Amino acid sequence: MKNINNIICAHDQAELISVKSVRPLPNHQLWLRFTTGETKYFDMAPLLYQSCYQPLKDPAVFAQVYLDYGIPTWLEETIDIAPETIYEAGLPC
Repeated sequence: MKNINNIICAHDQAELISVKSVRPLPNHQLWLRFTTGETKYFDMAPLLYQSCYQPLKDPAVFAQVYLDYGIPTWLEETIDIAPETIYEAGLPC
């Protein structure tokens, strides 16, 4: 147990994961470097059937990925994906 700001916690607080660098790759893949120092690949293709991600089917749109406060984002902040999601499901480089 830990006392953090007078709050007793039964476990350690998880470090917040965010993305430091992102690069679009062919076939809707992302290359990512996380604040942990790890690099991973993440395949966005399985998500493209969801209506919120359908604009990313266009390779030109997908290639416009950028980081907004450590979160991969597209189309002026209308599409994003949680860093925790891509960290957990990503494959090590």
